[in-house]
Amino acid sequence: MNKFIVIILIISLSIAVTNSKIPKGKLKGHLTFKQVFDWMENQVVSKFPNYAITYDIGRSVQNRPIRVLCLGEDCFRQRYEIHPIIGETHYNSLHHAREPLGMMTLIVFIDDLLSQIKLKNFTIINLLRTRRLDFVLVVNPDGYVANEKNKHNGLKRKNFGIHSNDTCQNIQPYLKDLLLYQQNNSYKIMKTEIGVDLNRNYDFCFGIDVKGSSTNPCSLDYHGPFPFSEPETQAIKYLIENRFYGVAFNYHAFGKEILLPYSCDNTILKSEDFTFDQIQIMNFYKQYADRLTKGIFVRYLLLLYTKNLLFQEMGIHMDNIGMKIEI
Repeated sequence: MNKFIVIILIISLSIAVTNSKIPKGKLKGHLTFKQVFDWMENQVVSKFPNYAITYDIGRSVQNRPIRVLCLGEDCFRQRYEIHPIIGETHYNSLHHAREPLGMMTLIVFIDDLLSQIKLKNFTIINLLRTRRLDFVLVVNPDGYVANEKNKHNGLKRKNFGIHSNDTCQNIQPYLKDLLLYQQNNSYKIMKTEIGVDLNRNYDFCFGIDVKGSSTNPCSLDYHGPFPFSEPETQAIKYLIENRFYGVAFNYHAFGKEILLPYSCDNTILKSEDFTFDQIQIMNFYKQYADRLTKGIFVRYLLLLYTKNLLFQEMGIHMDNIGMKIEI
């Protein structure tokens, strides 16, 4: 197993923040879009100029920046210059605008990581000298800002992509209706919303069935008219195709699950279908889930996944693992 992956995961388990400079979030405790950008510039880049920079990789439907926060000395190489020795990690959050817990988890992680520099933790200092960590904290800025403006019912999930074949163009832009009812001893929530589910707009297994995504533009799982139809997913694609990430973390909320690629059909894999290295990787992430469970007393599950995410077609393979974390 890549020692780089082990180091990153062990550090990711740390949640004790030292001298935190994270401001109080104005969105029910979560940082607003503006607060996130201010925090990156004022508390990270300006305070740690030798370790952090930001740069934009695209614009959203409503022309908001999609920004990368890069940590590590490798960030100061010529942009998109790939170094074959430096290990690179990709983190992202807020594909779904109503899931800010994933974003805040990453912000706490970044804050804790940088606080160790002040404490002269040489393990962390060496990590940032020899590794590159790229964070896209807000993949879906338009949806998140919409939730800020609609605080009481801020359940916007998708972006604001509207296409000529959409039948939902004239509905209320957040939720047309919200119905909670009980059926067969389980609660279901029915929602209607314009836009595209960015998490299902990647090209791997795009539209292979309607179990993990939808062709209905009103559905919360609408995958869009074609892969990478949205500027937000185009930006992530551009970033990943121009880097050399060994591991990617895609943060969501909430599910208490760690999801590993891939599954595009109902084939049940047996142990002999996996290589020794793949089994090692899965066993390691199982230990990661167990440590999360032990640390916060909430059971985390390890599941083989995924459909329509950013893994395979964008250069993230089983040997260079990409995973989705449902906080």
